[in-house]
Amino acid sequence: MKRRNGQGSVYWVEARKRWALAVVLPDGRRKVRYSLTREDLEAEETLDQYFWQHVDKTDTCWLWRGRRTQRYGQLMVAGRAVLVHRFAWELANGRAPEDLYVCHHCDTPLCVRIDHLFLGTAADNSRDMVNKGRHFNERDSLGRFSYVASSVASS
Repeated sequence: MKRRNGQGSVYWVEARKRWALAVVLPDGRRKVRYSLTREDLEAEETLDQYFWQHVDKTDTCWLWRGRRTQRYGQLMVAGRAVLVHRFAWELANGRAPEDLYVCHHCDTPLCVRIDHLFLGTAADNSRDMVNKGRHFNERDSLGRFSYVASSVASS
């Protein structure tokens, strides 16, 4: 049976003496996770399904339509708030190192499309911001920062 994106199945793997959750990712790859308890995997399957139900796939970006902070999508995982673009990256690629950011090539904070995301350091993220002209460079008369005007013209 072919499964749709985000749908999975939980089954026992005798050779590993573990339960397995197989999920088909949006790019068609199959991801399998293992656990000692079926309940852990069933909870994870429900979270994956919840995640994909709140994603609107457009021609360019895949936009999160669920809970959000001021700019970024947010998902509660085991009582902890997780940014959805990081969740999407980890769903496709496995756990990301805590000291790395999940950055957007597309500069759309609500985008969770895997090929629009990349790992980088804080310095990489800042360099990307400056290269794309999204940094603040001057203060106005009230002391507020303003965007670089040339970035809009060059985009």
